[in-house]
Amino acid sequence: MKDYCDWDFLNRDFTTEERQRLAKSGEAMPDGSFPIVTREDLDNAIHAIGRASDPAAAKAHIKKRAAALGATDALPDDWKSGTSNWTPKRPKNLTKVDWYRIENKAGANEVYIYDEIGGYGMTSGSFLNELRALDGDVSVHLNSPGGDVFDGLAIYQALKNRAGETTVHVDGLAASIASVIAMGADRVVMAPKAQLMIHEGFTMAAGDAADMRKLADLLDRTSDNIASVYADKAGNTTEFWRNRMREETWYSADEALDAGLVDEVEGKAKKADAFDLSMYNHAGRGNAPAPVTIDAPAETPVVENKKDDEPEFTWDFAAFKSSLKEGLK
Repeated sequence: MKDYCDWDFLNRDFTTEERQRLAKSGEAMPDGSFPIVTREDLDNAIHAIGRASDPAAAKAHIKKRAAALGATDALPDDWKSGTSNWTPKRPKNLTKVDWYRIENKAGANEVYIYDEIGGYGMTSGSFLNELRALDGDVSVHLNSPGGDVFDGLAIYQALKNRAGETTVHVDGLAASIASVIAMGADRVVMAPKAQLMIHEGFTMAAGDAADMRKLADLLDRTSDNIASVYADKAGNTTEFWRNRMREETWYSADEALDAGLVDEVEGKAKKADAFDLSMYNHAGRGNAPAPVTIDAPAETPVVENKKDDEPEFTWDFAAFKSSLKEGLK
């Protein structure tokens, strides 16, 4: 379920200019891919053959560079025996060739991604070629645990670049890099019982300390890139989404809607803001801090000043009666 970086990404430090130079010298493919200067480059290229847009040409290039480096022993036995189609493969009981399906029903383009994305020799190249050939609007149905992070980012960007309207339907699960693919659509609709998960990039590798540091830096850059995708869709900062990724956050359909990661839960549309409040420091109550409340001062009881020597008044009824009689005479 984790995103992974394949072996070839350990050697991604070639600049565009270096790749162009190596292509001219024959140490890389004409498009600059599969640069092979060292034995390590050769090992990386062999493991990455499944990602090539033209596997036969890439294989011929790798064999040529292996001979030039005196490292033909590094080539797989299947290559040496002349087998024409060698790629890293899944175990036989897990082999699948249909992690995606594209259909045209009554003029509507329907794309289904119902498996792990990329990896095991099944790359995004053919998928992207078929996707780019589609005219008009496209509906993409997702039910995937994730897969190869770079294949997923390529699919995300292809969806973003489409001229027609693109809608992603999360039918069951959009986990890991599959959640990033969903963000590439113009509109994301999630089934009520579906789930969406985001997390940090993950890989497995072998090498010395320098290799591990280089790979750790690559993972951080890649996770930042993924976090920026969520930020573009839902708002908030890249660091905010990195924190959610570090916690491996799972969203129900309603939670994903509230977080802004999807636009609609089937049967429950996302409420739109009535006004554009971007002119203010805080765009609405939901983005503002809690107001400060001021407690009213307590009332001080009024105490009458009383002189200590002032006699207390008492009613002398007998004197009043006597005075009244004297007045009547």
